[in-house]
Amino acid sequence: MTTELDVLLAAIYARPDDDDARMVYADALQGRSDPRGELIALQLGNTGAARVRALLEAHGRDWLGPLAAIVLTFSFERGFPARVAIDVGKHAKIRAVASHPSWATIHTVELGGGRSQQIGRPTALQKKAIQTLAKSAGFTRREFRPSLADILDSERRARAPRGRAPTRRAPARRSR
Repeated sequence: MTTELDVLLAAIYARPDDDDARMVYADALQGRSDPRGELIALQLGNTGAARVRALLEAHGRDWLGPLAAIVLTFSFERGFPARVAIDVGKHAKIRAVASHPSWATIHTVELGGGRSQQIGRPTALQKKAIQTLAKSAGFTRREFRPSLADILDSERRARAPRGRAPTRRAPARRSR
């Protein structure tokens, strides 16, 4: 049975940039004494940083829902996950949650467990994670870190013959 909250949440996933839908959801949650309603209202109003931290510390992992199984670190914006670092070693779990609608609010995915790493040849796990997440609806526009472009560029460099740098076409010059 679909509840009012399910309908409101589906509206946010359908239009993640619509703050009005988030506010209606926040009001409905606050009417039920759900602390996530408070988080959404605080973040939309850009107030209460200390309270936001406390709410996320207490409830953030739960609010990730099924994504919690693969997410190592996260940050919320406007009451929903926006940036996550995922454990690329959990490919079966990544595949299980790749089509979950909550990806709609996430704009940055860090691969490799959030470790700072030099871009070189991508690991097989990074490639597998990107391929799985890119197959989910609309996820190809999301930003991966290391970026998808960097990973693909490093693959192109790795395939280039030794001693020669891969060539890029220079933009055509216009003659006067």
